Amino acid sequence: MEKSIISSKQLISIMILFIVGSSLITGTSTIAKQDSWISIIIAMFMAVPLALIYARLSKLFPEKNIYDIIYHIFGKKISFLISILYVFYALLLGALVIRNFTEYIQISSLPETPQFIFAIFMGTICFWVLKHGIEVLGRGCVFILPFVVFVVLITLILTIKDMNFSNIEPMLGQDFKTILSGSFSSLLFPFGEVVLFLAVLPTLRKKSSPYKAYIISIFIGGGILVVAMVRNILVLGVPTMNSLYFSSYYAASILDIGEFLSRIEVLVTGNFVVTGIVKTAICLYSSTVGIAKVFNIDNYKLLLAPTMLFIIAFSGLIFKNAMEMFKYIDTFRYYDVFFQFILPMVILIFAEIKVRKDKRALKCDVVC
Repeated sequence: MEKSIISSKQLISIMILFIVGSSLITGTSTIAKQDSWISIIIAMFMAVPLALIYARLSKLFPEKNIYDIIYHIFGKKISFLISILYVFYALLLGALVIRNFTEYIQISSLPETPQFIFAIFMGTICFWVLKHGIEVLGRGCVFILPFVVFVVLITLILTIKDMNFSNIEPMLGQDFKTILSGSFSSLLFPFGEVVLFLAVLPTLRKKSSPYKAYIISIFIGGGILVVAMVRNILVLGVPTMNSLYFSSYYAASILDIGEFLSRIEVLVTGNFVVTGIVKTAICLYSSTVGIAKVFNIDNYKLLLAPTMLFIIAFSGLIFKNAMEMFKYIDTFRYYDVFFQFILPMVILIFAEIKVRKDKRALKCDVVC
């Protein structure tokens, strides 16, 4: 189905931008208030067991994507249902990401422009990139990632003069239960969403380690989110940050160093759009690969255009406004548990049993 091969560096770059994705624009959980950055750090470590589950599945079946693995383990009938669920999850997440960005652009920059214009723009780029193969996305992410990191760091440095360090006090002022609740929310969004990369891992070069790719991506992506969260808390303060839909944008928008440097939020918007396109592209890739498997279509690329059009249309229908979108995001995160932990864990258990049975059967055949 997919003959493209990507390197470990390319996969890590894609995964980092995926993790950062819409998390930079909508922000991660702020339940823990001034300790929200600590919640993200804890969430990074909580994500490691999930990463080990996903990487183990890939190591057991290195040439199979998640849909191939499901069919190999459960057979046609049960696997059809599970595959459809994962396809729907990828489609829903893709629509949610596009809506995040269309709402952001309309509210922050172009209030009179219909959102579907932005959605079509993002969707067209995703389609074009994947039409040329996943390795094109990988090469592009390797090139783009340093720019994304640079923009986050430069906004951190330039906003130092506007920071109020009392905003982060008292450190550990929230009780542990609240901090842990924020960590759990941050675990589901965005770290657990890397489960979709189980559709991408078969394209990883054989000698590369999926364990390494997952762990490095989680900690670098998480580090970027920690920096962004600390910046937003120090510059805006918790009450202001929680009252804004897109706190990272407003934290950058206050920058104005005479006539030399102003309107740096344009760079921040560029960051948002690029990472959003990467995340949407992975959702599109995972869903089309799944649909191709379910309906026994050899070339997933034939499905890219109709699937992308569906995601675009779905993104416009899923919410009425930004308020409804943010309310739904909080609810949606807890549906993630089923797709990010429960199903992968069940699949892994049956995969281990299946592999052991196959080994015993092979050994018996050789001996007999």
